[in-house]
Amino acid sequence: MSRRSLATAALLVASLGVLSACSEEEPAAETAPDATAAHGGADTSEEASERPEAWNPCDGLRVGRLEAVLGTGLKVDRGTEDAPRCALVPPKEGSAVLDANYMVFPDGLDAAWETMGAPEDGDVTAPRIPGADAARVVVAADKTGVAATGFVQNGTLIHVVNVADTAPYDRDAVVEGATTAMTQLSNASARAAELQAP
Repeated sequence: MSRRSLATAALLVASLGVLSACSEEEPAAETAPDATAAHGGADTSEEASERPEAWNPCDGLRVGRLEAVLGTGLKVDRGTEDAPRCALVPPKEGSAVLDANYMVFPDGLDAAWETMGAPEDGDVTAPRIPGADAARVVVAADKTGVAATGFVQNGTLIHVVNVADTAPYDRDAVVEGATTAMTQLSNASARAAELQAP
């Protein structure tokens, strides 16, 4: 499958200065109880207890609903304390996978999109996401697989959702999975903005 559309989306994210709960630059942003809950470990250091809670997009996702939309079981992968991430992975290869991230871009998604331009080989739509200021979905598909990348803006916060599946795949389900996750993250944006704010 052609990856140029997703590469363009990834370039957009990188060029706008990602502030990611899934990067290695912010692992110190969780408190000890939250780190324990999110990553399955215990951090009893005094420094850890003084860390502010950090936003992880997985906190805004309702996995059961996404499993129903994508037609597969999904396991939440939050990475590790030193390298947090947000991915929903199936129990076996060959089923849909989802990951989510976020960035802060004060000029908004429309300005970012105008600056970068639309991908040349993907279908771009602007779905209506409840509560969002703007949204875009890029879908690239061929006989080997399908991938959808969604961007949803709430204020200065832009969540990025990637959903991919290999053949045989259900394109509509992958797109619905992306927009469902975008809606869930839009609904959680107030808490996300509070936790990611400096």
